[in-house]
Amino acid sequence: MSEKPSDAAASSIKRGRGRPPSIDQQSALAGAMDVFWKHGYDGASLDSLVAAAGASRPGLYRTFKDKKTLFLRTLQTYEDTITAEALQAFEDEADLTRAVRAFLLVSAMNNTSAAHPSGCLLVCCATTAAEEMADVQQIIAQSFTMLEAKIAARFATAIIKGELASAPSPKVRARLLLDFMAGQAVRARAGACFDALVEDVEARVATVLMQPYGCSDDQGSNG
Repeated sequence: MSEKPSDAAASSIKRGRGRPPSIDQQSALAGAMDVFWKHGYDGASLDSLVAAAGASRPGLYRTFKDKKTLFLRTLQTYEDTITAEALQAFEDEADLTRAVRAFLLVSAMNNTSAAHPSGCLLVCCATTAAEEMADVQQIIAQSFTMLEAKIAARFATAIIKGELASAPSPKVRARLLLDFMAGQAVRARAGACFDALVEDVEARVATVLMQPYGCSDDQGSNG
């Protein structure tokens, strides 16, 4: 016959039974991100978010407070993961031509991946919510400002090294690259596949760097 648990043990058991199950926030955010990504903020129902997050409705509210807070958290998660991949590809390449190409290729890959909805969560979905939510608009603006600054800084260094002409300015070049990225997202949302998005990638690289179209990496010059 088993021994009767002590009062302390019994109290612990009672607390454990009464404690609501915790939510795996990383998994919940990933699931909710795909729902917002596919349906947009207004189109994402609470039931679909609860199911995707793998949580109960009270659990979701307890962890994320409300739908808007959950949306803001998914935007930050997107920036820290999907957006960061293209920038990392850009920074990992020592050669500037390859770096710009890598940025566009990774962007196109993420915009058309079968692992999640097409297009870009920020460009294709969050921008509509930004019209009525100032904090969403701020997140989008901060994301593009951060990307622009980091890309422009590398272009500025290349100009100092004589690898790029001084005009157009680093900021203009960075904005042009980001415009190409955003264009890929819109085209992907409209149904374009990866091959269609990268069909003219060399022309875009040449445009950003002001190179003759078809300039080879082996020439060793980005000027």
